[in-house]
Amino acid sequence: MMPLEKIIDTFWANGKDLKEEYKYHAAVTQLLADIRAVLDNSSPTAQAIDNKESWESIAQKAREEGLNDFASILSD
Repeated sequence: MMPLEKIIDTFWANGKDLKEEYKYHAAVTQLLADIRAVLDNSSPTAQAIDNKESWESIAQKAREEGLNDFASILSD
């Protein structure tokens, strides 16, 4: 059994990672909105964003459209 202090320390260590993950997720969510705003409605990438497909699926469609820099962000 872990001492209470160790449990709290572990929580805070993970909390920092979760906070960073939240910031990354928020940044990608904003990027998706910004990219979507400039894509035509007929774009498969735009449709994938509108349908809230997985980032991997959006990245695949973006690659097919030549949006490689955008796709690489979603794939990392």
